[in-house]
Amino acid sequence: MEERRVQQERDAEEMKRKDEECDVLRNEKAQLEGMVIEMNGKMTSVGDEGRGVDDDLEIEALKGAMKQLQVEKRQLEEEKQQLEGDKEDLQYEQQQLLNDKKQLQVQNEELIHNRMALKGARESLEKTLEETEKELEEAERKMASLEGKGGGQSVSGAGEQEQGERLTEAERKIANLQKARDLVQDEVEEKERELDQSRREAESLRARLAERR
Repeated sequence: MEERRVQQERDAEEMKRKDEECDVLRNEKAQLEGMVIEMNGKMTSVGDEGRGVDDDLEIEALKGAMKQLQVEKRQLEEEKQQLEGDKEDLQYEQQQLLNDKKQLQVQNEELIHNRMALKGARESLEKTLEETEKELEEAERKMASLEGKGGGQSVSGAGEQEQGERLTEAERKIANLQKARDLVQDEVEEKERELDQSRREAESLRARLAERR
């Protein structure tokens, strides 16, 4: 980026120098044209017979100088047009770099936001997962306790039905907790994938900016 700025300053200085050269040449041309007009006036007043060899030589020299000045002027105008085109190209590239820089800043902000959101979500999900694991362990202990009671005792029909209902409720709770735990884990993995995608997009844009520099 620094090299680009220095090059732009050099191009601006070169364009300024060319403009000054054009101004000098225009002034010189105007002076020579004035001299030619003056010489033409002298020739008209004196007549062809009164004009000397020195006047003819001076006129020819002035004509040659004017032609040379016109050639130099055209060259300078062409160089100036080329510099104008280069300037427009540089301005376009500069605008593209500025747009890419803004886009990268936006993506960086989004990445930071996603990281913070992921961190908060992950902490919340891990807490939920930890609580779910505890509830699951507690449900498994209760289920094991109920199964232990059922294995060593003889109970009435009503007692068996009540115990069976309690076992079924515990199994249902365990299944629900396992399902909730799996959903939480899936959400954690999805957040991690989104963060990875944001990182890849930011790295791709940084690479494009580096190539243009």
